[in-house]
Amino acid sequence: MCDGSSEAMVEVQRTWEGAHADVAVRPLGVDEDLWLPVQVKSCKEQNSNGCWHFNWVHKYPGMPGPASLAHKLLLAYEDTFFAKDSLDNIILQRSETSQKGEASIAAWAPLLSAAGVEVHQELIYEMTPVDAIWWWNGKRFLIQHKTAILHHVNNGSHLVILQKSAGNKATQLYDEADFDLLAASLPENHHFYLFPMAVLVQRRLVNGHRERRQCTGSAVMLWTREAEAMQRLKEAKRCRGGGRADFWANEYLIDTHAADGGVGRLHAILESAGYST
Repeated sequence: MCDGSSEAMVEVQRTWEGAHADVAVRPLGVDEDLWLPVQVKSCKEQNSNGCWHFNWVHKYPGMPGPASLAHKLLLAYEDTFFAKDSLDNIILQRSETSQKGEASIAAWAPLLSAAGVEVHQELIYEMTPVDAIWWWNGKRFLIQHKTAILHHVNNGSHLVILQKSAGNKATQLYDEADFDLLAASLPENHHFYLFPMAVLVQRRLVNGHRERRQCTGSAVMLWTREAEAMQRLKEAKRCRGGGRADFWANEYLIDTHAADGGVGRLHAILESAGYST
């Protein structure tokens, strides 16, 4: 603010990945918790008409977009056309995918706290498959979070869809180097699944270093112990014929209703899993 430039007169707060606004701004000297959400866009080159084209700006109505420099932001802040809000509300306005990831992170929090696992989120992993970093026993684990959905077949099972964006609304399989552990939570919040990357590679649910497949995604079927028991009973009544469910994922099931709150099972999986340096 010493040089009197407009750039020095704007306070900027960075939001997190998945928020509709990339930054929130307000003029310096304004103490009220009232911020202008701003969506930041970039463009590599002009089109044949000499114009700069920015995609998807229609998704952010009432929000300043490309080429809004500091002095223009000051004008926008005073303009009633642009909506302003508290910083917390701006950060909470996130995409549906990000909201699901945040819900899974929150669901895991009590178990991780009880198990002595430190949880961090770092800006360097924005726009990557890494949702959180866990530190435990001197090891650093990169985590991909998923919230399971109820399978459309009424058998008590849940599904986790494994796919990442490939641009232009396309999806593809995750890669072995994308993360260390897949942390899945069920909606009722006492069943959790923690899959080491090596297991996902072995079961060809992600692309390994030695094999790449052009798939749009894969799925993991999750059965709680209760759902597994009911399914086995149904299969026994059928006697012969019909497919059989595969309950392999239950090797990585953590039940916080266990006597130790699931801490021992969590530690055992972490002990055997690969981690990042």
